[in-house]
Amino acid sequence: MKKNDPKRRQKYHKYLVRQEREQLEKMDKKKEKREYKDALNGICSKLKLDEEIEIDMDGPKKIITKRAHNVAMKKKNRKLKKEPEPIDSMDMS
Repeated sequence: MKKNDPKRRQKYHKYLVRQEREQLEKMDKKKEKREYKDALNGICSKLKLDEEIEIDMDGPKKIITKRAHNVAMKKKNRKLKKEPEPIDSMDMS
């Protein structure tokens, strides 16, 4: 295959365009976050609020897979089997 093959050049161009677009999208997201943060800080300073207002833009911080959930539940169940809950003797009448 030649180095200057038109199909190869075309594919490489598409690759470069896609990379540039992704980079621009990342920059836009960062810019939006920065603008929101600046706006919130401006509002807080004008209202003189003690607590800082936070807006979560990323969604969940930790995604738990089904397997990880099952493992955690097994550990919890084992622990409960080892340490049973105390039963009040007064209620057994």
